[in-house]
Amino acid sequence: LFIRSRSLRHGKSLRLETQIEGPSGASWPSLFWLPLVRFQVEWVSPHAEVRLEKDGFELKEWIAPKERGFFDCVLRKVSVEDVLGLSRIRMEFRSNTKVEVWPHIGRLKRLPVLMSLGSGEEFPHPMGIANGDRLDLRRYSPGDPARFIHWKALARTRRVMVRVPERSLSPSKRTLAYLVSGPNDEATASAARAAIENRLLGDEWVFAADGTPQATSSTEEALMAILRSAHAKSDGASRLISFLEEGERMGPASIVLFVPPQGGPWLERVTLALKTRSHRSRVVIGVDGLRPAPPRPPRHRFFFYPNQTPEVPIEHLEKVLSTLQALRVETAIVDRLSGQPLSPLHWRKPIASSPSLPHQVADFKKEVA
Repeated sequence: LFIRSRSLRHGKSLRLETQIEGPSGASWPSLFWLPLVRFQVEWVSPHAEVRLEKDGFELKEWIAPKERGFFDCVLRKVSVEDVLGLSRIRMEFRSNTKVEVWPHIGRLKRLPVLMSLGSGEEFPHPMGIANGDRLDLRRYSPGDPARFIHWKALARTRRVMVRVPERSLSPSKRTLAYLVSGPNDEATASAARAAIENRLLGDEWVFAADGTPQATSSTEEALMAILRSAHAKSDGASRLISFLEEGERMGPASIVLFVPPQGGPWLERVTLALKTRSHRSRVVIGVDGLRPAPPRPPRHRFFFYPNQTPEVPIEHLEKVLSTLQALRVETAIVDRLSGQPLSPLHWRKPIASSPSLPHQVADFKKEVA
């Protein structure tokens, strides 16, 4: 094993995608002459699932990465043990292979155009204010022009009311997009990659992500920023406020945020940044299917099997949604596996049996009362 590992120290660079299996170019002895020996390989950095495929007297290595990012080396753990687990030899091998792991898009190619509403283009006011027609009413206050008084409302209610302009809204031409890093954010990073590659942010956009000091409008640099954001999960949304303030100096723009489905310290920073910008903000959350944890069979309880919980608990996602909905921010949940938008109806348990008609009428009368 030590001699074989010397050939892996200077391997070729790899370009992979998460959740997609590909060859790593490494091979190991099959140990076919030892029938009671088990041979296993584990990738520690980057974290990946390893499958060994027999090819003659060798075992070819196939890997499926689980996390995106840049990696300057590969750390493997190789173990040789007997089938009864009485003895084991474990060794670590480090190679200088450079690995690029990109987030897998899946079926997110059918995302809608991620543009929010901004100020309108109609300027009926002589001062050039971005307001629409005067359709709303409010009480008269000193200083309001007399030509805006609603005389019919005055004759009907004996109250002096004035017309106020309705704010005109239209799709914004500039978009400020930001990727927030956090736990279980691989599907969200895939949504950000799909939005940039498919030009879903509009004609004029600026993108930034955690772990990248500067914003960019280049497609290549934006994709590289998505990869670098994997190493900044502990400091999510740290420079979001400064990014928005710098982008708003160039003029009004809509805001699109890609956030993880699981909360953390980043949620407070996002809440603070969107308090005054909620009317022109949109939040995108990426998930890999939402299913409640299956019930544990009795045999698993007896033999102390670990609980099989989903990757992102539904309770964590609902907490993030409730925080964002309190700000009245438009939120979109996209599933990377199906490419479809999701709503809370997709993961809430259906009612087992509906009540009978008399009970429904009784419940209705109680609600009316």
